[in-house]
Amino acid sequence: MIKIMDILRIAASFVSVLGIVSIIYFIYKWITAPKFIIGVVPTKEEIKEKNLGEIGKRSFFDEIHFSKKILAKPVRREKQLEKINDIYSTRIIKRKNNKIELPIVVQNIGKREASFYAIGIAYTNQDIHITDVKTETLGVDGFYVQKECVENKKLKEKIPDEKIIKSYEDLNLTRDYLSLIGALGSHTFEMIYLTLKVPTNLHHFYIIFRIDCPEAFLRRRIYAQKIIIRS
Repeated sequence: MIKIMDILRIAASFVSVLGIVSIIYFIYKWITAPKFIIGVVPTKEEIKEKNLGEIGKRSFFDEIHFSKKILAKPVRREKQLEKINDIYSTRIIKRKNNKIELPIVVQNIGKREASFYAIGIAYTNQDIHITDVKTETLGVDGFYVQKECVENKKLKEKIPDEKIIKSYEDLNLTRDYLSLIGALGSHTFEMIYLTLKVPTNLHHFYIIFRIDCPEAFLRRRIYAQKIIIRS
C-alpha cells in the first residue's frame, strides 16, 4: 500500500522534473528566439570613401549576413544618442532638392522565424517629413504626418483625419511616424526604401527604429543611427 510520504516524494520529484524541463525550455526559447539588426546601409561611394570593407559575410544559404557595425546601434536611453558617432554606423547621405533617400535593411539573425514583428521609425528632428516609403513584404500599419508632403497615393490614404492631426498639434506632438508590420524568417532580410523631406539648414539627425516582436526574448528593442546630410 502506497503511503502518504511516498506520494509526497513522487509529487516532489515530479515538480522538480517539471521545473528542470521548464528551465531547459526557457533557455531553448532564449537561444533560438528571433533577434534583429536594422539600419541604413552605406552606398558604394561611402564604402569606398570610408574604406568600410565588406558590409557583411556572404553566404550560399542566406545570401548575406549583414555586419552589425555598419547598422543602427541598440540604445536604452535618449542620452545615448549623442554617443552614436562611429565611422562605421554613421551614414553620409547626399541631399537632392531638399530630400534624402535612405535604404534600410532589417535582418532576423535569430534561429527561429518571427511570425509577426513591427518596426516603428521616427526622427530626432520634427521638421523631417516622410514623402514616400517602399517595402518588399512589410505592410504599412501606422502612418502619421503633420504636413502633407506625401507623394505616394497609397500612403495618402493612411494619413489621419485633420481633427486627429489638430488634436496632436494641440499636444505639441508633431513628429512624423511610420509603423510597418510583417514576418521574417531566420537569417532572412528585407529592404525598406525611405524618402524624406529635410530642412535646408539641417546637417545631421538621428533615425530611431523600434522593433516589437512577441516571440523575441526582449519583446521591444530600440536602435538608433546618426545620419549626416551633405549638399
